[in-house]
Order: sequence, then C-alpha cells, then structure tokens
Amino acid sequence: MFGKTPLLPLDGQLFLKLEGCNPSGSLRDRAVFPMIAAGDKENRTLLLADWGPFALSAAWAAATLQRKLELWLPYDADNAFTKQLERFHVPIHRVKLTLQELQKQIRELAELRPEQYQLLDPAMDPEHPMAYCETLAQEIWTQTDGSLSAIVSGTDTCACLMGCATALKQRKPDILSVAAPISQDFYGNSDPLGPADPEFYVPQLCDALSYCSLQEAKDAQSELVQRTGLPCGLAGGAAYHAAKALKKEINGRIVAILPSRYDCF
Repeated sequence: MFGKTPLLPLDGQLFLKLEGCNPSGSLRDRAVFPMIAAGDKENRTLLLADWGPFALSAAWAAATLQRKLELWLPYDADNAFTKQLERFHVPIHRVKLTLQELQKQIRELAELRPEQYQLLDPAMDPEHPMAYCETLAQEIWTQTDGSLSAIVSGTDTCACLMGCATALKQRKPDILSVAAPISQDFYGNSDPLGPADPEFYVPQLCDALSYCSLQEAKDAQSELVQRTGLPCGLAGGAAYHAAKALKKEINGRIVAILPSRYDCF
C-alpha cells in the first residue's frame, strides 16, 4: 500500500530515494498508519492541526481506513493546498491562529475529550520516527546492499532523519547522517527544526547540518526536474543541494531522501 519506493542512481555515487512515489505523494504515508493504529481501535475521530504533506497523508489514510478526520488549518494555509484535500472529503476548519497556536489548542481539546478524539501529532508521537526506522531505513539498506556512506534529509522531515539514522547506524556506525536545513523559509524562520525541537529529536543522531538558502533549494528543485523529470518539494531540493556538496568531501555512496513529489506549501 505504501513504501517500496525506487532508489534512483544519478551517478555512481549519488542516489535519490523517491518517497514521492508513495500513494499521497509523501513519505508521511509510512508514518500515519502506525500512528493511527497505536492510538486505539475505537474509531474515535482523528484530530489534526497541520498543513502540507502530513495533512495529505492523514486525509488519505483516514479515507482508506474509513475513519473520520477533523483537520484544522491556520489562517495562512494556502488555498491551493486546501483544494488538494477536497478529493478526500475531509471537514476543514480554518482558524485565525498560527499553526503553533492551533496545535496547542487542539492538544488541549484532545485532552478534554479523550473519548471523542484521537490526536495525530507528528511532532510528539514516537511512532512517527519509528515508522521510518522500521521501513524506510530497511529499504535503503537493502537497495544499496549496505554499501552506503551517508544519508541526507531535509529538516522539515526531522522524524525521517532520526528514524533512518537510528536504524542505519546500528548496522553501520560510521554512516553519516546529514540534515539539510533551508536557512530561511517563507516565514523568515531560520531555525532548522522549526520553532520548537520535536519531542523525538536526538542531536547525537545528526552528524552535520548543511545549510542552503531558499533560492538554492528552489534552484536544486529545477535542476532535478531537468535531470530526472521528477518534481519534488523544497525539502527535497535542499537535500539534493546538500548531497552534491557532500560528494566533494567523501567518496562513498550518498542517499538523498526526496520526501515528496510536489511542494505542498
């Protein structure tokens, strides 16, 4: 249903893990099913405040499982994104709050009504990184026959980096785990992990930060389309940009994880 995505060789050293080939177009498809299953089997209403790839994955999973999902969006969520959700018939609530304020509010709502709501919280749920540890990392290891030297991931997919680094370093401790933050996003945020570190962030699992500018990430997106014909999101552009820089420093195989096939923002 999800996973088993291709590993595309660009040359003898750099490989692209095409997570956009998952059903909703994002690697978050790997995480949302375990997160739902770990909650309960009582068919409570799923509750989520988010926009972007995780929201799309949650909407797809809810439709697949025939679970009710309430999706809360901040006031500045892009209208083009909300149109992508229409095919899933998800009730959408738009509120004049920032995403961080809204996430805090629905956490409180879920705590007040635990019999009614099952909260999906990608920044707090330990099932999120564990899903990549158990599936994505295993695929990368198998597809490279264990002969990789580094993985590179954009930092808006911090759970992916944590999960993959955990599993791969257990097999081969000297594998480099590189985060590829964009130095400034659309909102002027320069913190590579966002306004608050995710609950599951372990600094020791990240060997290096390889920054790029927003324009460099966009340029990398365009270069990938020209080379492969495959569009990806900004996080994928940042990962590709960082992987190219890493090629100048190491000789081994590098896997850049492209988390989505389009830019949901």
